[in-house]
Parts: sequence; C-alpha cells; structure tokens
Amino acid sequence: MEHRKHCGVLEIVRLSHSIRSIFTVSLLLSSWCWKDHPSVRAHAIRIVVLTGLIKGISSIVVDHLRTFFQDPKVAITCIYCNYKEQTTQTVSNLIASLLKQMVQDSSTLSEGVKEFYDHHQKRDTHPTLENFTEMLEEEIGMYSKVFIVVDALDECPESRGTRADLSKVLRSLPRNVNLMVTSRDLSSIARSFHETKRLDIRADDQDVRKYLESRISSVPRRHLKALQDTIVNEIIKNVRGM
Repeated sequence: MEHRKHCGVLEIVRLSHSIRSIFTVSLLLSSWCWKDHPSVRAHAIRIVVLTGLIKGISSIVVDHLRTFFQDPKVAITCIYCNYKEQTTQTVSNLIASLLKQMVQDSSTLSEGVKEFYDHHQKRDTHPTLENFTEMLEEEIGMYSKVFIVVDALDECPESRGTRADLSKVLRSLPRNVNLMVTSRDLSSIARSFHETKRLDIRADDQDVRKYLESRISSVPRRHLKALQDTIVNEIIKNVRGM
C-alpha cells in the first residue's frame, strides 16, 4: 500500500510539472504564423488546451507547416532544447542539426554540402560554429521560405552563453527564414527577441480542469479517483497567474 501511495504522489508531481510546462509557455514569433494566418493561433491553442495532448505546441506547429506547405522550395526544421543534454547541445551541434535536417529533406545533395563534407573528412577536422552557420545560410538561400521552430529555448544554459549565442545566430539568418521560439516567460529571452511578435498562451480554469480530468482518468490507480476533486482544485489554484 505504501508503494502505491508513493507512486500516486509521484504521478501528481509529474502531472503538475506537465501542466506548468504546457500552460505557461510563451511564443516568440515571426510575422507569418499569426499575422497572415490568425486562425492558426486559435486552432493551436485549443488543440493544446482542450485535447490534453502530450506533444507540445512546437510539434503541433511543425505538423501544421508540413501539411500546409507541401512545396520542395519550402524547408521546415526544428530543434528541441533540453537542459539534461547541456553537454551535447552546444550551439554548433544545434546549428548542425538544422543543416542536417535541410540536407536530409532535400531531394538532391548540393555541391556546397558535398564540398563541405569532403573538405573536413579529408582533413579529419570538425567544422566550427562559423563553418556550420555559413553552410546553413548557403542552404537556406536555395529555398523560397525556411521555417525554424526552436522549442524550450529557456532550457539552453545561460551561464556559459549558449542561449545568447544560439539566439544571435538564429537572428542573423537570411530574411527568408521564419523563426518561432517557445519559452517560459523570461525577461532575458524577451529582450533578445524584443522586435518579434509575441503570444502568451495561458489556460483558464475550465481548460485546466478538462486536461487534468482526462489525464487522471487514464491513470490505473483507484485511490487517485477518490482524490480527483482535490487534485484538480489544488492544481488549478496553483496554475492561476503562472
């Protein structure tokens, strides 16, 4: 019984963290997503809030873009920041990931990419951040539009300058790049993107209730059902104002 109670507490804690991550997200956006397609905003918010999807807003946006733009001259890429992977998620690796996605999604391999690969393979060297950025910009130039979605920028470490350096590179990319960043509401990130459009996504109490009741009903622990009202009411009270 003690083990089951312990598992129940862990489930509540995990659920609380999940709620916080979904309902306190802020979006820093290029003008494309909301200005030209305002219905996308409302649609995305309702999907996240009402259906209780585990997948995040960034995944919803990427799926929508891939459905909306079925055009070989449009590239759609994304990177997911994770504070648990700080040692491997360097700025170079994140920019390299964007380049890799563009290369993999392209029907043909450009001469620039071939030369880039051969150059470093023959010399047994690893490209620098500047090398990756230049190559990424060259590939971007081959498309009419490029969409880059950056999820959870706040999880990039600030102390070592990783977050600031990544933001700087992203903001320096060519004008045909449409950038969307998701983050918690942090002043340091807001300052980095002060000229971009911003959308705060917050759920009302009824939305949170529907999400929680949906999640709790799927948990195979009967003692949680008895505590459902208490759990829902307490989390709603704590979510308010976040």
